[in-house]
Amino acid sequence: MALAPEGFTSTQKNIINVLLVFSVWFACVLGGTLWSWVAVVIFFAVYQYAIGSLHKEWLCILTIAAIGFSVDYTISSLQLMIYTDTNTLAFIPSLIALPGWMAALWLAVATLFLHGFQCLHHRPLLAVVVGIILGPAIYYMTSLLNGVKLGMILTSFFLCYGLLWGIMMPLFGNISRSLVHE
Repeated sequence: MALAPEGFTSTQKNIINVLLVFSVWFACVLGGTLWSWVAVVIFFAVYQYAIGSLHKEWLCILTIAAIGFSVDYTISSLQLMIYTDTNTLAFIPSLIALPGWMAALWLAVATLFLHGFQCLHHRPLLAVVVGIILGPAIYYMTSLLNGVKLGMILTSFFLCYGLLWGIMMPLFGNISRSLVHE
């Protein structure tokens, strides 16, 4: 017997969301652009069924994804993060030099602020701490899997990305809260 979205508790939806995004992350980093888009299509099919109503959440997802993608683009442009995947989103040559999997990944990651990280919405200090720790850790793990190369020494990387994600976590939580939840 299949459960409808109403059959899952809020906690179950949050856990499903985190596990699905982690799966998309693996597909993106290890599989590259083609597999990332296959994974994100499957992700949103499961998401629609088990977690949330996409027609209510798309504005928030696209807003957070656009900001995150823009930040990664800026970091890539400054050569602070070097993407090893040569299959880039080169719609306008030399303007967007990020791999296509980054766009797919940001669409999935944006949903975390609607569900998986929802518990941080009213805890801004905790959101900052989680961002300081989790943000650099994920990018560092990506570098270990050869998805990116760090363009700075490790200490500087953790300081810079910790600060960046310490700002972005509460920002994305506020965007999510204002566009969808409240």
